[in-house]
Amino acid sequence: MGKGTTGPLPGQRGLPGVAEDTPPLEEGAEHFTNCRPFRVVSADLRYPWGGFREGSRFRCYFCGHSFKPGDQARWQADFGKENCCDFLVCAECDGPDVVARWHRHYVDGKRRFWWMG
Repeated sequence: MGKGTTGPLPGQRGLPGVAEDTPPLEEGAEHFTNCRPFRVVSADLRYPWGGFREGSRFRCYFCGHSFKPGDQARWQADFGKENCCDFLVCAECDGPDVVARWHRHYVDGKRRFWWMG
């Protein structure tokens, strides 16, 4: 994956774990586990996100947007805090309260769809 960077995208500041003096976005998901936004590159589309075939789950877990090169994406880990799964989020759905929103979404889904486990 590429190691280059580009300037920050609009709306990047204020995201969880992103300081006001945020460095430029990294190209590609090479270091996605740092939970920082990154700019999607073609190679990212081929990875088995969520353990599924090439890129089939490389989508925003909130709105379902399928990521494409040039998009801003971010992987957010739960780190066991909310007892729910890690997720991918697009720039439009991301924000300071994204973990709390995901937890509500996840808990409601498990309540409504008992077969989720």
